[in-house]
Amino acid sequence: MNKTHFEKNLVSVITPCYNGAKTMNVFLDSLKHQTYRPIELVFVNDASNDDSEMVFKSYKPLLEQSGIRVIYVKSDKNKGLGGACNLALKHTKGEFLTQFDCDDIMLPNRIEKLVCELKTHPECDIVYHPYDVVHVDDLNIPLYQIRLNPSKSNMLMNLICDDSWIGQCGYLMRRSAFVKAVPTVQIYPSRSGQNFQIQIPINYFGRYCYVDEILSKYIIYPKSLSHQSDKTRTFVFLKHWSEIKRIYCHTIMQMPVSLSEKKRLLNIARETVRKRKQDFMNMKMKLFRQEIKQYRKRIKKKIKGLFNLN
Repeated sequence: MNKTHFEKNLVSVITPCYNGAKTMNVFLDSLKHQTYRPIELVFVNDASNDDSEMVFKSYKPLLEQSGIRVIYVKSDKNKGLGGACNLALKHTKGEFLTQFDCDDIMLPNRIEKLVCELKTHPECDIVYHPYDVVHVDDLNIPLYQIRLNPSKSNMLMNLICDDSWIGQCGYLMRRSAFVKAVPTVQIYPSRSGQNFQIQIPINYFGRYCYVDEILSKYIIYPKSLSHQSDKTRTFVFLKHWSEIKRIYCHTIMQMPVSLSEKKRLLNIARETVRKRKQDFMNMKMKLFRQEIKQYRKRIKKKIKGLFNLN
């Protein structure tokens, strides 16, 4: 990939997929019905062991007939989201770049609206939008929305402080800005946190704009619900935030800024991780004290019952 050249007006959509055979149809259908062209889809099969390849290849001619350029990349081993994104980034040629999961939905005018916003605001490098979170059992009823907090306008600090942020189905950026912010055009190959890795450098060097309109749907599947509940377990939570710390460090260290500035940003990131872990342990301790209190009440009640019987 030539880092400094791109195809004007082309939007590159990078989509990692691991075992998405049963869910990718909703995404592919929504991409096919986008009102904007030209689009290229860089689809990475991250060593799936289901029918993902067969399902995607059945959709490929339909996408191409609708005017979408399709690039299919198959990984020889499962690399996780970060590693799969790196494979995709090597193939992108578009002026604009967006990452989108293979099991979520783009509303028909999403890409058109976001490209129009960046063209209207040439001083901005990335555009955000809110999106609905829905359950797979009913895609028409939003459970809640993910949107920026209007009182927190510093996106760089929002991201480093884990404050107000937007996930992967809520932004589109200029590829030239990403190359400037991440000269290697490669992110830390983690299995999560790719939003931090992409958005922190972009927001350090550039500006963002915001289209206050729901333009996509993030779908919760039963596996997603169990994954979220797992994060209430101490080991899983602490492991997750240790990985986030590594992502912060790698992302900041590869940014083309002075060493003193890297140290400043790293100190903020480390403090964020410390606070999240401390808040979690405080919450766990509070729950433990409540359980002890309830246990003592039950014991007292049983003892009182025994005396009453006598």
